[in-house]
Amino acid sequence: GSVTPAPPEFYGVATSTDLSRDDFNRLARANIRTVRFTIYWPAVHNQAGHKHYWHNVDNFVLNAAAARINLIPTLIGTPKTFSEDPFRPPLDSGSERKAWQGFVRSAVQRYGPRGSLWREVKQCPPFGWCHPDLPFMPIRVWQAWNEPNLGIFWKPTPSPTEYAELLELTGDAVHSVEPNAEVITGGIMPGGEGAKNAISQNDFIARLYQSGVSESFDGVDLHPYEKKPKGVRQLVADARSLMQVYGDAAEPLWITEVGWSTAGPKNHERVTSRKKQGKFLSKTMKMLTSQRAALGLRLASWFTYRDAPFLGCDWCG
Repeated sequence: GSVTPAPPEFYGVATSTDLSRDDFNRLARANIRTVRFTIYWPAVHNQAGHKHYWHNVDNFVLNAAAARINLIPTLIGTPKTFSEDPFRPPLDSGSERKAWQGFVRSAVQRYGPRGSLWREVKQCPPFGWCHPDLPFMPIRVWQAWNEPNLGIFWKPTPSPTEYAELLELTGDAVHSVEPNAEVITGGIMPGGEGAKNAISQNDFIARLYQSGVSESFDGVDLHPYEKKPKGVRQLVADARSLMQVYGDAAEPLWITEVGWSTAGPKNHERVTSRKKQGKFLSKTMKMLTSQRAALGLRLASWFTYRDAPFLGCDWCG
């Protein structure tokens, strides 16, 4: 039967590339109102530590606002000042932890509801831009890292205990600036059998709750990649059951990535034909739409808006 559509902000895309004003307008015409993107700490870090360079992020946020599209930023990366590997989280010293929280606070102070960007565009400073009619689209949801249960993003090896510490640092920093902002976990991958240096979704979520940091985050994010849509449904249902077990049933589930690829090893379960890709996406979005209340879903987001090279992923093209 027919499925009652969700609000437009329920439907999103993730992007790992920059988007132009035309890109955002195209998404808006398609009734997509949420975009997840990355704020990479090393790219905005100033070694002197006194400020951050926000120019490129400013342009992205302004283009999204002009199209009335909501943004969810993934805060990730450790500058070389602290680590030779950007995916070694900044937890190895007090100065790293302090610097991470400074980066998080600075981002919220720039783009949150009381952010300096919104004041600047309205005030028309002599040295900058002037957009007095720009829609007010502050960032209200912040994501701590990406796929922390995979070794490729959490060096040297995934650790729910370490990630719990990063979540606590991030939540404290965000809420110190905007108490009503939402902090969500990094997108948790299926992991499990056959995945190298990874912790399975259900094990990682359980151990995260056992770390006692549920007060630090306001939602669990999944990247439920599977062979078929019914597998996606099972992963989401498993996560919801775990949230209920650990007394967090009221918090929402987010899906900031899901999808299938048409490039990569032909025998890979996430690689398929263009026809099946379209069929699986349509079926998945209808399923998530129809069950969004039962599963407590806030977002269903396709990965990705535009092809890009992905280091360490042979099926993502």
